[in-house]
Amino acid sequence: MTIRVISAALTILALAAGCTLKLPEVLKTDPPAEAVQTEETDANRLLEYYADISELQGDVLLREYQRAQSVFIDEPTDRNRMQLVMLLSRQGAPFRNTISANVLLQTWLDDESNAHSRLRPLADLFDDYLTEVQRLLEENSRQTDVLSNASERAARQAQKLDAEKKWSAKLQKQNDVEKARAGALQEKLDALLEMEMNLIEREQITNPSTQ
Repeated sequence: MTIRVISAALTILALAAGCTLKLPEVLKTDPPAEAVQTEETDANRLLEYYADISELQGDVLLREYQRAQSVFIDEPTDRNRMQLVMLLSRQGAPFRNTISANVLLQTWLDDESNAHSRLRPLADLFDDYLTEVQRLLEENSRQTDVLSNASERAARQAQKLDAEKKWSAKLQKQNDVEKARAGALQEKLDALLEMEMNLIEREQITNPSTQ
């Protein structure tokens, strides 16, 4: 992923800086020179635009997003589209929406007429970036689900342990009650036995001939 991003970025910078790479003669001679220059300028301006919006914060950034959105609706050019994609991809922006950015970008990438556009390397770079963002979001969602499930299991286990503790406490209380009842019965039995023994002793003293 890092190699692809670096490679794409170097390609963009090379194109934006003036294209020192040697192009095939058919590409150098067939397209109008003015059209090629316009595409190169757009790529360069977009890189500068991305650097500029990276410095914007708060209301200034929000106003720029609203402006870019309005401009794209009125004039959906490739450059205006890429500006909106950049803004929607802007980290920390309150309006950040990578799903919308990806939809705008994929619509452009799926158009075969843009296959050889000078903006293609820049679009591919943002496509890689948005794909990675989506992967990270999905991974984060998966980990959140795992943690949520683990938390639910822990909560259920805690409830089970709490119920077992309550049941154990209830059994202990019942056991204490039974012990107290048994102790009381034993005391009564001991008292009866003592009374019985006392009666027997008295009879023996009163009627010694019965021995």
